Amino acid sequence: HADPKNIGEALLLPPYDTPEFSLKVGSASFPISTSVPDAQKAFNHGIALLHLFWTGEAERAFRQAASLDPEHPMPYWAMAMANERFPGRASVYINYANHLAGKNPETTPLEHAWIETYRHYYNPGPGNPESRTPKSRSQRNRRLEDMAYTYPDDFEIRAFLLREIILDDFRAGIPITGKFATDALARQLAGQAPDHPSRHYRLW
Repeated sequence: HADPKNIGEALLLPPYDTPEFSLKVGSASFPISTSVPDAQKAFNHGIALLHLFWTGEAERAFRQAASLDPEHPMPYWAMAMANERFPGRASVYINYANHLAGKNPETTPLEHAWIETYRHYYNPGPGNPESRTPKSRSQRNRRLEDMAYTYPDDFEIRAFLLREIILDDFRAGIPITGKFATDALARQLAGQAPDHPSRHYRLW
């Protein structure tokens, strides 16, 4: 598919079906500021799928969350995460998430941080002429580390940091420089939440 020019075009692209919640994908908890319990359920399901690299199914779940709470920015942030291999599409989703975050006073500082971290990654700007370069990946990971220090009890920040380190090595050929520290992070996460799908990152 050609890169979509706006959110309408992006949502016309597949996947179209509702998510399959019977899939055994482990347990993920990524609280967002929605007042719609079913939107939170769909969002959590998508996060679990995302950690398993089941990105098409993850986007189905995030679209379900967005349909249930259409003014919430985080399902669109998550759709950007599910399209890491399609940066044009991811950029449309993250920019729309940023647009909704600016309109929605219920958006939390942590949600703003998630959106800002990936908005800078997918959108070239001063000092970052191209997205998804080693430099932009390093900046993204530093932002995640800053978030982890600011929110030390947030499991998903550390899980996403581990995910990005693994994917940078696998997709972009950026070596893991701190293998001992990375393995320690993976062990910590697996010990804290053994049923969380991030446990498989140690195999990578």
